[in-house]
Amino acid sequence: LGETRVTIAALLAHRNKLEAYPVAPPPTGAQGKIYMMAGDGVDKEVFDELSAVVGATEAPSFFGSIFSRIGRLVSTSFTQAAKYARFGQAAAAWAQPASIDAPVKLFRRLATTVSLTGVKTVGYEWDGPEPGQNHVVVQGHEEVTKLLREVGDQFGTNSANGAVVRVPNHLGWVPLNDRLWPEVPFKSIGLGWPQEAHAKVRPVIVKLVGPGGKWSQTMLRERAREFFHGRHAVRVPHDLYIWFHRVLHK
Repeated sequence: LGETRVTIAALLAHRNKLEAYPVAPPPTGAQGKIYMMAGDGVDKEVFDELSAVVGATEAPSFFGSIFSRIGRLVSTSFTQAAKYARFGQAAAAWAQPASIDAPVKLFRRLATTVSLTGVKTVGYEWDGPEPGQNHVVVQGHEEVTKLLREVGDQFGTNSANGAVVRVPNHLGWVPLNDRLWPEVPFKSIGLGWPQEAHAKVRPVIVKLVGPGGKWSQTMLRERAREFFHGRHAVRVPHDLYIWFHRVLHK
């Protein structure tokens, strides 16, 4: 449709207030405006708009309000108590100083060691986040890589005839709210799409970023070289976030 470029300084000049920015028309002559803002008001606008769409209302109490917002992002606010208890433990661990390495210590306290045939390193398995629900979390690059290589042929040709199925609308082990995807019958993010839809989309993704596609290791190295050229220091993870978002949005 066109392009709009706005500096961070310009957005911060009207913090928490929507402003219209004209779209620079492409050769097709299309015109329009895009409304943008920065600040804490972004969160409020997003949730207010979602409330209007799904007919949700804020709970009156402080904690009710918090759980209501969480409930819009996950499948429900007040069930799956064991899972949310684990989330609480993880959140507390992530809040600790990086030098303590609390998240890894928490995971290893919950997990058991596992050795896979053909894998040199020792990995970890955790029966969770919902114990007894056939959920297993695996940690270790070699372990995960080996398991994924063995999974491909088990998916079958559709979501009904394979030994392995995609969990609908989960991001990792977080179940997302299906109201955010009303336009597709399976109501899910891409990771949870059924085999039939995946079979149509996967070739397009491979064509773009797979072997021989528009993305390559050479391109990524060049993008990194351009971004970090002239820098005497790198802020981790802040500069890395900026760089990979620029690459993804290119």
